Amino acid sequence: MLALSEALLAEGFQKAHIFLDNNPTHKQKMQDFFQQQAKELDLQVVFHYLPRYSPKLNPVEYLIHLVRQKCLHHGDHKRNLNDLEKQLTDLLHQKQFVLQYQLINILQHIQDLIIQT
Repeated sequence: MLALSEALLAEGFQKAHIFLDNNPTHKQKMQDFFQQQAKELDLQVVFHYLPRYSPKLNPVEYLIHLVRQKCLHHGDHKRNLNDLEKQLTDLLHQKQFVLQYQLINILQHIQDLIIQT
């Protein structure tokens, strides 16, 4: 969290919006910890919570879908788990796992879903 706060400040951001699902562990511990770190660095943090059972509003669900498409789609069921783990690790360590336009499209799609409701 401290590294994220420092990176945001280095990029010139003074305010961060953090979106969390309704997992109880995210509620207080995460909020308290991040607020403390951000306060020390003079970064304003605003938390937003997604509605319960709303995977279509959670960007992580779309990223999981991309991982499935890139690694698991039409995969051989006899595949060695070590090979699969290496492929997933290599994919996730790429500098651009998700291209900027893909992320913008995902966020635009989520925004459109919110506006429609």
